[in-house]
Amino acid sequence: MQKKSNLWLIVVIIIVLLALLWPVLRRSKTSVEIAPPGEEATTTSESSTTSEGASLSPSTVAPSVDQTTLTVPGAVSSLDSTRASAMLSLKVFFGNQKRDPKAWQCSTVYPVMRTVANTSAVARAALTELLRGPRAADSAANFFTSLNPGVAIKQLTIANGVARIDFDRPLVAAPGAACLKDGVRAQITETLKQFATVQSVAISVNGILF
Repeated sequence: MQKKSNLWLIVVIIIVLLALLWPVLRRSKTSVEIAPPGEEATTTSESSTTSEGASLSPSTVAPSVDQTTLTVPGAVSSLDSTRASAMLSLKVFFGNQKRDPKAWQCSTVYPVMRTVANTSAVARAALTELLRGPRAADSAANFFTSLNPGVAIKQLTIANGVARIDFDRPLVAAPGAACLKDGVRAQITETLKQFATVQSVAISVNGILF
């Protein structure tokens, strides 16, 4: 009988000890996984956080915005305005066979509008357009030029109201044709005199007055 009492006492003591040690055993348990030899051990963690506590898991990262697809109200109208301010309207002068069928009035020329890129060298831009000659639409409207093709500007200066222009080659095909020369002078002179800074024009070819 005494042995049974001792046995029950031992069982009770063991149960009490287990009850006391169980919380300690739970706290000492870790989540460290033992890696195979040669590899680092890793702890199991579902997500990390920043110092502010914001999760760095993929679900919390804001999607990036493609700035090139954003539109700004009024951008189109602003672009149109910029393009308009980048262009310049000016005049070039040609003869016209319909208005002067027999070309008796050699020095009579008529304006044709041109639109070019805006520039401070407006006189040179106008002369460049003149040297290019009539466009297809101009020719269809009976405009013509008395200038030789392929002529280029060597030098252009404007001072004290006088524009001095020197060209690199003959301006007319037949130098002795007075009517052609009058037409060339008129085309160049009227094209330059559309600008307020030009009151008269001196024309030369390789330094020789035309």
